[in-house]
Parts: sequence; C-alpha cells; structure tokens
Amino acid sequence: MTGLSSDTTFTCSYGGASDTCTVTVPSAKTATTLTSSQISDNDFVPSVGWQVLLKDANNTALSGKTVKFYIDNTFISSNTTQSNGTTGFTSQTNWGTHTIKAVFEGDDSYEGSEVSRTVTFDDPFGGLDL
Repeated sequence: MTGLSSDTTFTCSYGGASDTCTVTVPSAKTATTLTSSQISDNDFVPSVGWQVLLKDANNTALSGKTVKFYIDNTFISSNTTQSNGTTGFTSQTNWGTHTIKAVFEGDDSYEGSEVSRTVTFDDPFGGLDL
C-alpha cells in the first residue's frame, strides 16, 4: 500500500468473509549529527582516543544511544552516549595511516549518522627492531 499519510483502516472481503485491517504509517525519523568533540591520540605508542557528540536536528544532545567505532573498517567497540550526548573510545593501533570512524546506526525515532577522521602515526624508530 502506498500514498497513505496517516493510519487507515480498511474492510477486506473475499469469498463472502470480511475482516478489517489497519495500515499503520510510521512517523518520520528525526535527523542526527555526529561530530568530533575531543581527540587524545598518543604518537609514541600508536593509540587512538576519540570522543564524539550525538545531537538531533534541534541541536539537542541524545543520551542512551549506541555509537560504534571502527579503525580501518574493523569494528573496535560500541559505547552508549551519556546525558550530554558524548561517548568515546581508546584503542591501540599500528604505525601508519588509519581511518577512524564513529557510527550511530539510528533507531525507531532517529536517522543514523557518522563521522570519520584520518590519523597518521610515524614510527619514531624507522622500523628498527629494538
């Protein structure tokens, strides 16, 4: 069924029997934004520290929402936003350039959003085994 803007009840009949059914139209989801709010990377031991902020289209912080974190498209962890809409993670990684991504997949009320950044860790020992 397409083109309905509100919940609608129909009477359906077939072979002399009839019944009613209601088609429920889901409400529109609210847009969200996920932004970087703090970075605390460690260059000496390649590790990433990142805090992100989740807000809705009205600029209201969203609490209790799950944000997933990835390094180079590998899932690292998921954490729940606090009352101020922030959450974060820390993780060790390897020398080199990495793409870090935070993803809110959305839920019944809110659309998903994501933010990413690139970080490079240069090996201070030039690849020497110590």
